[in-house]
Amino acid sequence: AALTQAGVVLASDLDELLTLGEILGTGRRIPGRRAHMVTNSGGEGNMLADIAADVGLELPRLSENARAPLTDRWPLFSPRNPIDPWGADDHDVIYPEVLRAAATEPGDVLVVGIDQQQSAGAYEKELGVFLAQSLHEAVKGTTTVPVVLSPASQDPPDELAGFCARARIPLLR
Repeated sequence: AALTQAGVVLASDLDELLTLGEILGTGRRIPGRRAHMVTNSGGEGNMLADIAADVGLELPRLSENARAPLTDRWPLFSPRNPIDPWGADDHDVIYPEVLRAAATEPGDVLVVGIDQQQSAGAYEKELGVFLAQSLHEAVKGTTTVPVVLSPASQDPPDELAGFCARARIPLLR
């Protein structure tokens, strides 16, 4: 109770401790619990939404200001939080736009969720680095903390880990 009153963050298990170390090691402070998530799979987005609810993260609705430019450009795309733009256009066209829109929303964290592991193919590895770079650009000039999250438990590719370390982006599993 005394540690909680003092603002100390307590880990309940080793996985949580490692996650806290990854976040705190970037030198970024996450001011609150509001998160926007961008994935490359609707199923993954649903899974992450369930996990977010379990750990007390809030997933605010996207404002009309964020939604309108996206639906004007891609009329068949219906962005919600978590946002799954996969298949609405080429990833190098739509993801930067979606990430910029989400970064302008009131929130504390912007998460890119993508399966990344050492054994992934070259395309998946390049996609992971591209999304991390797009995330990094999207949050510039905001107070939003960028996070890359891979639902895989395997270590991420070296290229992605290196970029995230240099950009001070927590890379979570």
